[in-house]
Amino acid sequence: MNVQNVQHVASRPSWDCTAGCGPWPCTTAQRDLRAQYVGDRIGLGWHVGRLVADAIEDLGPTVVADMWDRLVTWIRPRRRPAERGPSDA
Repeated sequence: MNVQNVQHVASRPSWDCTAGCGPWPCTTAQRDLRAQYVGDRIGLGWHVGRLVADAIEDLGPTVVADMWDRLVTWIRPRRRPAERGPSDA
C-alpha cells in the first residue's frame, strides 16, 4: 500500500487511528481536519462535537473526559504567553 494513500480516520468502536497511529485523532488526522476546516473554526467545533457524541455512544458514558481531551482540546488555538490575562496565571 502506498503510504501517501493511508487514511487517518477513526476506527469505530475503538476510536484508534486506522493507520496504526494509536488514539484518534492522531497528529496527521488533526492536521487534515484543520486543513479541511481552514477558516471555519465553528464548523470544526461542530464536527468534533458530533464525534464526541459518537464516541460516547460507542464507548459509553465513562469515557466522556477522555474523549473530550482527545477530540476537543486540540482544536483550541494556542495562546502566546503575552496574550494571557491575569486570570490565566
